Amino acid sequence: MSSHSFKREFKKRIVPSSGTKVLYFDERETDNTIPEVEAEIAGKKVLIKLDSGCQTIAISKKCAEKLGLQERSLPVGSNMKYVSASGEDLGHIGSVKVKINFNGYIIDVYMQVLRNLKSDVLLGAPFFHKQKAVIDFLQSMMFLDAFEKHSLIRIRIPFANSVRSEKLISSNLVVIPPRSEATICVESLKTLKNDL
Repeated sequence: MSSHSFKREFKKRIVPSSGTKVLYFDERETDNTIPEVEAEIAGKKVLIKLDSGCQTIAISKKCAEKLGLQERSLPVGSNMKYVSASGEDLGHIGSVKVKINFNGYIIDVYMQVLRNLKSDVLLGAPFFHKQKAVIDFLQSMMFLDAFEKHSLIRIRIPFANSVRSEKLISSNLVVIPPRSEATICVESLKTLKNDL
């Protein structure tokens, strides 16, 4: 069934209550990728995936070599193994200490070097915990706490290649399986120019 015929069929079955607007969308039209930010490592720009569900901080062997980073090899007899969500062995070959430059804010990070990592750099839960980092999907940004001249400040790092609606104030995600129906209440906001 095409997206347009699904929407037509879906619209026929939903009768919104008074004062309710219904939003129709197909999950194939939404961006559900893991967010990325741009930063510099060893003076070169890299794309960094933000994955708070990942339990490590890692860099691909290919990216480490491209940046000229020298990894520390694993100790003899080390049996540490990193596995992807699909169960693939990522080939742990060592670790490396790097300085990540986020818009002038520099953070020292130890990263695991993984032979089969699909991304260049992956920041997981340990990074978010240690740096008090927050991923804000509404604003399409990552926020980091930092100290500058004895004051706590918040660093804003926008997602790379992100298109953001300036008028979006808040949202709720409702996943509707195919051939299902739901009524979603959407409030109309008054603005100086027009209604949203």
